[in-house]
Amino acid sequence: MDEGTPQPIDLDHPRNPIRETAVFSFFLGLSVLFLWNGLWPYPGAGTFGGGCLEYVWSGWWLKEGLLTRPLDPLFCPLIYWPVGASVAFHDFSYLNTLPSVFLPTDFLLGWHNLCLVATFALSGYFMYRFAFEVTGSRAGAVFAGLIFAFAPFRTSRLTQLNTLSQEFIPLLFLVAWRVDVGRSQANWKAAMLGGSFLALSALGSWYHLSILTVVLVAWGVWKWRLWFWGFLCRLFFVSGAILSPWLIQIVWHQIRFDYYPHTLVRSHRFSCDLLYYFVPYEYDSWSYSKIVPKIESTIGPGWITSPERVGYFLGYAAIALAAITIFRRRKKV
Repeated sequence: MDEGTPQPIDLDHPRNPIRETAVFSFFLGLSVLFLWNGLWPYPGAGTFGGGCLEYVWSGWWLKEGLLTRPLDPLFCPLIYWPVGASVAFHDFSYLNTLPSVFLPTDFLLGWHNLCLVATFALSGYFMYRFAFEVTGSRAGAVFAGLIFAFAPFRTSRLTQLNTLSQEFIPLLFLVAWRVDVGRSQANWKAAMLGGSFLALSALGSWYHLSILTVVLVAWGVWKWRLWFWGFLCRLFFVSGAILSPWLIQIVWHQIRFDYYPHTLVRSHRFSCDLLYYFVPYEYDSWSYSKIVPKIESTIGPGWITSPERVGYFLGYAAIALAAITIFRRRKKV
């Protein structure tokens, strides 16, 4: 082992099962409280909008497609019947819709609700785990989880289950960070773990795959160690192997139907810069021209009836609390 290779060191914080359960319960309870008004009587009615039904349909078609067209489930003859159309480029958010294959059709609406609650609760808790290991501050880690789970970028997108499915991103960064600082060996075990988290994030949304690939490559350039690049290559290999069944289908449908990526023309829709994560801008559905009317309509007897509005301000509240925590740290890291 050369001098540039980090040695594994035992710096893991001891985990108290009761305390960890309490923290997860906190995020779970907050998620249920935040989403409660939109979960019933069914998604797509009222506050959440019709976008939720897109993923209910996606789960239904995956089930039907695998039963009726097992060799080509990503071609739907029901669209533009009788010609049909490819749905390979439809964002199924497989992380959430694949389990629908094993569920009765009557439960697909309920499954969507469970996925929505789970992504908020797990995003907050997993970011808490990552932040706590990096900083050693439990209070700061809780607020990091609040920011990640309930930032305005997420709370204003309750109808976009694919965009919300970010719960495995903190675990991917946790694995990479442990390898970086020497808490884990840069071996195949770590690569398989990190590659699995990258694949799960990609199955939530393909946007996550492209963005996380750029982040990890930039991390490798910043680190600039041969052993770390070896770890990243193994990580990408594992994630590629897991995603290959979907990627092969997408490439085959691209060749077969000759799609043109017209959406790339409106590049602002792919903006994911840090400022946009915290502050909406002109192309966002919560644009500056709409913020004041939203605030005015929120201040009233029925303001609590819209979880999107409540969550939007909850996101900013989490950021403010995190800022206070930074300036009033109890523990020096």
